[in-house]
Amino acid sequence: STQGVSSAASDVYKRQRENGNYILIDPTKSYFSSRLSNERRGNLDSAIELSHQLNRKITICDPYAGVGPSLANLLCQDGLVDTILAGDLNPQAVDLLKQNIDHFRKKKTDEIIVTVKCQDARLWAKESEYQHTVDFLLVNLPHQTIEHMGDLLPLMKRETPSLIRGWAIIDRDDLHGVNDKLTNLLLHHGAANLRLICQEIKGFSATKIFIRIESSQTFI
Repeated sequence: STQGVSSAASDVYKRQRENGNYILIDPTKSYFSSRLSNERRGNLDSAIELSHQLNRKITICDPYAGVGPSLANLLCQDGLVDTILAGDLNPQAVDLLKQNIDHFRKKKTDEIIVTVKCQDARLWAKESEYQHTVDFLLVNLPHQTIEHMGDLLPLMKRETPSLIRGWAIIDRDDLHGVNDKLTNLLLHHGAANLRLICQEIKGFSATKIFIRIESSQTFI
């Protein structure tokens, strides 16, 4: 079970306000970037749209969650989330993640099933209990998102519309190549009605850019 946000914890950790929510962070233990605030707001808009399309609450997977900033908006939205599968490889981040999830949920009356793992996310999809369960997948591991994507796709639900949002750092001249690579990967895994957009968000260096990947599809 997760631990609640105690007054002692709030004295030790910094509270970061974002989009109306407070997130416990500790930069000495886990990376946090406020510059992705607009992307996290976009996650909420996309999740609400998917929930309306499916006419039900959705299952969300955030396998590179850090301290959980992407989950704040999602968990605080009434009637949106049925199940959360989240985690990180960093045990110190996972400790804060558990506290933040409990904090985000404490005023909610909705029953939400939450699983938090400290494990390489590429192993999750090899566990039968998680296969074909996820409606909305977040992949925020910018230096390895493209490489990890294929190992995560078995998590996605079949026969119903689903959504993937990811972020990657790529060579500036490789945007079309990444789009083609991901298109082929998704089609290989059975994606129908595929709509994939790879879009530059900002420059990262003289030779690299930071992009958002958004893919809607129905896996068959």
